[in-house]
Amino acid sequence: MMDRSHGYEDVAAEFLARRGSGRSTGVGVNAVRKWARTLPRGAAEIDLGCGPGFPMTEVLVAEGLNVFGVDAAPSFVQAFRRNLPNTPVVCEALQDSRFFDRTFDGVLAWGLMFLLCPEDQRRLIPRIADLMVPGGRLLFTSPAEPLLWNDAMTGLESRSLGAEEYRKQLAAVGLSIFLVSTRMKAKTTISMLFSKGGLRNPGRPRMIRSDDPVIEALKTPSMSDSDSEKESTSDKEMFGLRTGRWRRWRRVPAGRSN
Repeated sequence: MMDRSHGYEDVAAEFLARRGSGRSTGVGVNAVRKWARTLPRGAAEIDLGCGPGFPMTEVLVAEGLNVFGVDAAPSFVQAFRRNLPNTPVVCEALQDSRFFDRTFDGVLAWGLMFLLCPEDQRRLIPRIADLMVPGGRLLFTSPAEPLLWNDAMTGLESRSLGAEEYRKQLAAVGLSIFLVSTRMKAKTTISMLFSKGGLRNPGRPRMIRSDDPVIEALKTPSMSDSDSEKESTSDKEMFGLRTGRWRRWRRVPAGRSN
């Protein structure tokens, strides 16, 4: 039987021992908490690749959201039900999940997208768009440049399509960027925050510094082409993956992201 958890079921015991009980701690928690606070209390949110529920799903629940979880690893789902017994979760692969047969105000896919093969990433993006209500928000992480590397825990291949390709794929299904970038302690990634149908008051572009440390660039959906070029150049200058678990990587040449 094919493992749809991308190797994480095989290493679940090790993962849970190391990272499955850290309440509200870890890389990215502050960024997710800030994102959760952009949604109204009681908003429906789905955590794709939720793992055991700690730390990210717990943060969403603590911020008053109506959270649902999906993960393909049975051991993680069992741990999730122990950790967050009042939060619905299903053990389903993202490629064929029913996603509770409903729509959501927010979608989180933290540390997930790059685990999927390029074809599955491209298929998942339209499905995510279908899940989102007008004005809904998506937050996910992936290295900013097209990269190929081996996951530190599973040893399996991970691949980022790169920021420009993600922008293209998401724009094709009606999602507009209004927040780009993050830099974190253990790895350097790009966090993309998208809105379906645009924002009523997106605000002026500005830089925000958080305690992670995370650097986030907020930009409006109506950026000019010249501004978009500058942002793209800035992304390429900012993100150079050479630390922590990201040591084993290689840059994918242009035209070879498939």
